[in-house]
Amino acid sequence: MSLLESFNTLSDHVLSEMLCRWVKEERKGKKKADIQELGLDKYTNEDCESLIEEALNRQFIIVTDITEHGRKLQLTHEGRLTLAIHLTNNFSADYKKYEDAFNAILNSENQLPLPKISIMKFFHSGQDMNIVTEHFTQSTTSKKVSVAYHEHLLQEATGSGINSLGDEQYVFHLAPRLFVPLDLIGKKVTLEILGLEEPVKLAVSSPYRNKRYYIAGMKKGRMNTASGFYPIVGEKSVFPVYKEITLQWTIDEEIRVDHRLEIDFRFTTPIGRLFSTEQRFTREIALMDNFTVVTSINRESYSERNAKFIVQDIYNHFEIHENISLTNFPMELHHFSHAGSYFDRWYKEWSTNYSKGESELENKLRMSGKK
Repeated sequence: MSLLESFNTLSDHVLSEMLCRWVKEERKGKKKADIQELGLDKYTNEDCESLIEEALNRQFIIVTDITEHGRKLQLTHEGRLTLAIHLTNNFSADYKKYEDAFNAILNSENQLPLPKISIMKFFHSGQDMNIVTEHFTQSTTSKKVSVAYHEHLLQEATGSGINSLGDEQYVFHLAPRLFVPLDLIGKKVTLEILGLEEPVKLAVSSPYRNKRYYIAGMKKGRMNTASGFYPIVGEKSVFPVYKEITLQWTIDEEIRVDHRLEIDFRFTTPIGRLFSTEQRFTREIALMDNFTVVTSINRESYSERNAKFIVQDIYNHFEIHENISLTNFPMELHHFSHAGSYFDRWYKEWSTNYSKGESELENKLRMSGKK
């Protein structure tokens, strides 16, 4: 059940394989009696499949779909409750003390909370909360890169960086992304966006290893930022709570894909000023969905999204109507997609300056220590 909770949805075949690998790892160093007592005596795919069937019979998991890859499985509410009871020793006093102390540390460091289930797993596995919370609160290079690159792109787009923004100002990062079929790899792709107050000079490229993905970025001379742009920057009082925009993609000058986005902006946390269609985080955040908005002409891509796929012309015109909810979060927690020569050039300069600054700081500290 813990595996399903982590991945949300898995096919029965994939779950069985993962379960077999997990019990094999857990058996290492344990005596036979302990293995049997802990229920780790599952040695074949058939043994693991029988566990899945038992969970289905007890309604801890359900089948949500049947595909060519097998049955899609998800945890039920009863399954989640059973897992929580197991991880917390029936919501014991020790667990409640651990959870309160864990959240107090994050709160004192001005950090957004983790999902409850994550804290339950740390408690169950006996993780030292001070070590775990230090991992989440320390300032890492990846966090600094995310903030610094947003700072750079905002400066390029608006003439104002993050540090010049007021405490009550928020930023909308729009990163249009397209996923194409194999036979359309390498085709010319263009994008027009309807619904924005100010037009943006965009360039579309495919900078990733997976060439089926295209992304729009700001055009800077002969370069393309390949990282989206910032169509809305403003205080909460003037920032929209709802916005409609349409991404009009054209592929090979023949295929048109209109992706209409109905966006709800939700100001749900006191920490963080960023909204992004790449709502992906470097760590889990309580009550926040982790996703990226991607346009595709594959109907199955929208099966688990609040979207409607419409075929206007089976050969060259498709429409998608999608509702999305974006939540404000801190820039340093943004799992930001970086790719292409523009980012490489910026990162080389930034890392050189960063390393130089760190060295100068170390020298100052060393000299002050001698005094």
